[in-house]
Amino acid sequence: MTAQQSAERIYYILKDALTQQAEVRKRAEKALRDAEEKEDYFASLAAIATAPNDQAESQSTISTQISVWISYIARSDFPNDWPNILSDLVQASKKEDGSVVLHALVTLDMVLKQLASRRLIPHRRALYRVAPMVFSELHNQFCNSLNILLQNAAPEEQLKMHFDVLVRCMKSFRRLINYGCENPADIAQLPSVMSKIVEYPDVFMRGATIGTEFQIRLSHLASKLVRVMHEGHPVQFQAYLPTFLKLYYDTIISYTPGVSHDRTCYQAALFLKNVAQCPSYRINSTTIAQFKAAPNLNPKPQGQASADTCRDIVLLFFDDDRTDLLIEAMITKIFVLTKREVETWAADPESLILDEDAAEWGAQSLRHECEELFKMLLIRDKPRIVPKILKLAEAVSKDKPLMLDACYRAVGRAVYDIQGAFDFEVWLNGHLGAILQSDYSDNLGERIIQARTAWLVAQFAEQLTRDSRRVINPLLVRLVTFMERDLVVALTAAKAIQTLAEDLGFHAGDFAAHLHVCLENCFRLMTKCDAFETKRDILGTVTCLVERCLPQHVAGEVELIATALPQMWENTGVISEHTNERLMEKRDLEGGLDVSGLHEKSSGGEVLLRTSIVGLLTALMRKVGAVCVQVERMNRMVIAVLQFSLDMSKEGGGLYLVEEGCELWSALIAASTKYTKEVRMLFPMTERILGVDFDNLREVFRVMESYALLGGDEFMNEFGDALKSILMRALGAVKDRGCLAAADILNSMLIRFPGQGVRYMAEILRDMLAKVFAKRESQVVSCAFVGLLARAVLTNIEEFETLVLERDESKCVDLMDCLVENLDAMYGLAIRKRTVACLCMVMRRYWASEAIRMRFGAVASVIVQVVRQEENAGKRDGAGGEGGKEFCAAGCQVRGGG
Repeated sequence: MTAQQSAERIYYILKDALTQQAEVRKRAEKALRDAEEKEDYFASLAAIATAPNDQAESQSTISTQISVWISYIARSDFPNDWPNILSDLVQASKKEDGSVVLHALVTLDMVLKQLASRRLIPHRRALYRVAPMVFSELHNQFCNSLNILLQNAAPEEQLKMHFDVLVRCMKSFRRLINYGCENPADIAQLPSVMSKIVEYPDVFMRGATIGTEFQIRLSHLASKLVRVMHEGHPVQFQAYLPTFLKLYYDTIISYTPGVSHDRTCYQAALFLKNVAQCPSYRINSTTIAQFKAAPNLNPKPQGQASADTCRDIVLLFFDDDRTDLLIEAMITKIFVLTKREVETWAADPESLILDEDAAEWGAQSLRHECEELFKMLLIRDKPRIVPKILKLAEAVSKDKPLMLDACYRAVGRAVYDIQGAFDFEVWLNGHLGAILQSDYSDNLGERIIQARTAWLVAQFAEQLTRDSRRVINPLLVRLVTFMERDLVVALTAAKAIQTLAEDLGFHAGDFAAHLHVCLENCFRLMTKCDAFETKRDILGTVTCLVERCLPQHVAGEVELIATALPQMWENTGVISEHTNERLMEKRDLEGGLDVSGLHEKSSGGEVLLRTSIVGLLTALMRKVGAVCVQVERMNRMVIAVLQFSLDMSKEGGGLYLVEEGCELWSALIAASTKYTKEVRMLFPMTERILGVDFDNLREVFRVMESYALLGGDEFMNEFGDALKSILMRALGAVKDRGCLAAADILNSMLIRFPGQGVRYMAEILRDMLAKVFAKRESQVVSCAFVGLLARAVLTNIEEFETLVLERDESKCVDLMDCLVENLDAMYGLAIRKRTVACLCMVMRRYWASEAIRMRFGAVASVIVQVVRQEENAGKRDGAGGEGGKEFCAAGCQVRGGG
């Protein structure tokens, strides 16, 4: 078989291995394993990677999948079994056939991506050795294609091909710089690539100015290349640092909303932020004042690279004038609400709020990176910059609400950085207080400022005094009532109320007068919202108020919550009329919109909302459970929610609500004073939950313990066998934490049922005793089991002797040995005292036994040990060691009994 025939054979095997037909795929995988044993296997793969056989287009699905397959093989076999893969791909990229060139470059990029993911030092060094060669060859391709594009010296189809070559080369450059070299100086062609980026800003720096799709994409790739090089080699980047600082600074300064390309400007802002906070430069090692006072600072970028020189370059670049101009540009151009956001304010307010929340959590966006850059610059020269920001905000006239909103946003984002340099109370007692007190306005600009003011109050929650909170609380509650005409203002106010309630400065008594109105407004607000995420956030506000307010105040709101939640629970997953109207309008405008399957798509939000409802009920039960169980409507609601949340079938919500459901269940049992029929009917759910897995074992065990304490003999008579079965199965199949949880339940039951506890749990105690004797459990589990056995002996030694030890004297001797061995490892004085008391009782009962008497010395030793611990604890507590005397008496009784 010739080399070409072998390559074609491997190619078609690979195609079959990628098919959806299982039988064909299995045959192909077997054939591929057989082919791996042949000598020409890698040569055939190289031929496929460099000559894509019958593919008409280099980007076809089969071609791309085969490139991915080859990259995974190269990851495991380079360089030992397949050392020539990179050189073969580089040579193939020089051919005249454009489809072959692109396919080779695509495969090369994927291979480099896989090789870059290897972290072992030998693998890294293997890539270091070949990276300069690969970079050099790609550099030639890069320069050739760039010249053709600049001269426009080819037909349109070939120009597109050369653009694709540029894209692939720049992606490979990025991987080689980041992962293929220890020092950028090892790559001789790197300065040439960087100079090309600087030399042709119309091609590679089009972020702030409009350009073609090709120019914007190349600009984005160039920005990522520069940023990756700086992140990977910050000190070696010294020669390029002044140039790219200036280029990307100008990009942000020249930004024009609606014209500039946000994605590329985002890379520019990210680069400036990374430089400003680069740990290698140790910029924080000197203050701005010290740096300005230093004489004759004129670092030379072309000199020997050093972190100190880079630091001086950065500090010299961000002088007062540049910093002020950059901050002003970011506030006036990037922090300002865009035209699309202003339109969204009325058309889709919930989306606007969700986008704002996403920005707070670090969503990748130009505005977020500029906010981070703004904070970095601010904290470096806070005494000088903060007054300028405040002056800028105070100088903005009321007829420019978007600019004022941007200034307030800047102040709010830098809240932690301007502490000590700004008194928020002055603003609050002045123009901000007037804004909060103003009535609803038909002017959108005024409503934007009102919403931003509520947001700003939440940002400065930690700095608010109690007197200020007393004034602000009713104003925020009033803003929630604007829901009928401006949903953004209402939602922002609700979020601000939650933030103030979560803060340590919250005083429940001061908010009590507004609690009822606030909860009413929140539930009304939910009826105006469509997005599940928005409803979840509003429920978060309600839950926070329930948790933070006093029980006597929350108790009066149980009826209100019980009225609102059932309908809300039933409506999860149902589209509101308002949503239907908006969907119909959108369908008419867009000429057709498929809304089928909307219910299926909303299942994620449905889960969020149901989880929030369960969380609210749990908080309410923990706060005022005794009141909740007495309110019939609330009690029915909780039972219905539990039946759904604990149902592990496909129709129920147990697959995603079982953890929250168990917490609510535990809170319900803890608050109940009667063992009712509804509560009793829920217990079989424990077996179904643990029948799926043991992920919620501890939560279920807590519920079972609560049932035993609440139901008493009635519960044990009905579910005692089921309880024993669950505990037996868990003790033999779970890890230490599960065993400890089971031991806690048994301990509680022995306390709750002193007369029948040992008889109820005799089978489990025998199994526990066998595990202790076998010494297969961990030390912590053995100590817990031994402590529990000691409890059982002290509870009813006659039944323990008959049902557990089975009147076997040898087991009694082994039990004493285990008690003595595990005493030192027991945590806590109480369990040690219980163990010593058990030893005394057993010795006294079996003193006639020779084997028992032989262990008196060991028992006396541990008695003395625990007595001393008890006396020391008594001295610390001022009790005078009375407990020690009692144990001494117990020891004497043992010997006297003999």
